[in-house]
Amino acid sequence: MDVFKTRPGINESIPVNNENYMSATKKLPPFCRKRADGSLMYYGVCPLCDNPVQLIGLFKSEPDSIKPYARHHKGTIENLAEYDEEAYFACPYANPGNSKANIRRKPDSKTTTLLYNLLREQFDRIIYILEKTTGIKISEAFAEKLLKSYVVNEGWMYYDSTQDNLPYMLLYAEPAYSIINRLVEKDSDLYKGILENCSTVELQSVNKKYSKVVPKDNRYTEVKFILAEHHNKVEDNHLTETFSLHIIESNDIVCSQKIEVDPDFLRRLL
Repeated sequence: MDVFKTRPGINESIPVNNENYMSATKKLPPFCRKRADGSLMYYGVCPLCDNPVQLIGLFKSEPDSIKPYARHHKGTIENLAEYDEEAYFACPYANPGNSKANIRRKPDSKTTTLLYNLLREQFDRIIYILEKTTGIKISEAFAEKLLKSYVVNEGWMYYDSTQDNLPYMLLYAEPAYSIINRLVEKDSDLYKGILENCSTVELQSVNKKYSKVVPKDNRYTEVKFILAEHHNKVEDNHLTETFSLHIIESNDIVCSQKIEVDPDFLRRLL
């Protein structure tokens, strides 16, 4: 992985390089340790699973990489982070694409607490991210429906949920919803997709920012949307996480857009 954080249970992601590491840790214990032979070991925490990580190549290049990176350390680092085997095997950095959405985190884990608190304290910002990246205006009533469903199902306890993808996990497990009478941001990818591919609806301008999706000629139609196909890929130690937003007309997917998770979106808002 190309990022780390300084302790479990916080929303932090720091790019791996020697300047960032020295600034964040001051190379103090428990981050910097000496082996019995005198060689130095540098540690941090995985931003997604809260397990310890070892930082490699901070001050010299390694045979397997010319850039510094972090890799999971399968063991507890005292005063830094406890090793959690289940969390490790479900982490996208350890097993990209290996979904364990049907396995729950421990209720008292630091990541569970972090996600629960983020949802409770930053819900408006989480909804804002979902709106900006999908192009769909999330009304207060719809936001409340998504929140209630997520709370009832304790979505923060699923291993696929992270602080990076939390806005999308609100919608990911949900059934298809009608897009009729919803507002869509003008000139967004979704707006263009509906305009070009949906034959039974039209976009009615509401204001400078939004248009409403309405049936053509007031005829009955079913046009729905879902968020699906959650994928993780790690290349050159960098995690890319995506979802697909599909528009369904008469049981057929008529247009789709890929949404790439920006791990710093929520942190910038915070």
